[in-house]
Amino acid sequence: MHTSASESESDLCLLTTCANVVESSAVRSLLDADGIACVVQGEHHSGMLGPAMGGAIIEVRVLVAWKDLERARALLESEVETPEERAAALAAGVEEEAAPPCPVHGEVSTAVCTGCDTFLCARCDVQGSPPRCEDCQERKSAVPDQHWRHRRQLVGWLVLGFMFGIGIL
Repeated sequence: MHTSASESESDLCLLTTCANVVESSAVRSLLDADGIACVVQGEHHSGMLGPAMGGAIIEVRVLVAWKDLERARALLESEVETPEERAAALAAGVEEEAAPPCPVHGEVSTAVCTGCDTFLCARCDVQGSPPRCEDCQERKSAVPDQHWRHRRQLVGWLVLGFMFGIGIL
């Protein structure tokens, strides 16, 4: 059978086999981030049999187009920076990435709200020892006064009385 050059370039070939679905998802994400399309065979079937049987019987395989095979292999074989290597690079003077901006003022963040994990800058009105944003501080200090508390209790007792009869009160 004769195939054209364009068909042979798009034929899928095996890039790697994975131990489980989690590993194949990591490989797929890595390839997708680099713009390499891939197909994962066996991930759904492996999941149907469960973690104990799926890995032993069904092999999870990652396939890529023939034209992308070398680039995908190089990507998989490239080394990932470990935390120790990153710490050594920082100690050597390599600049760290900039801190994320404050969503309100757009300035570089200096703290993180302990209530909602919002980034806070120097202009934010941070209150308290653990930093809290203005919204979290308002929610924390919003205590209904005693007058409304008494009314709510009275209404609650009236509702219970009407639901279950006056005898319960």
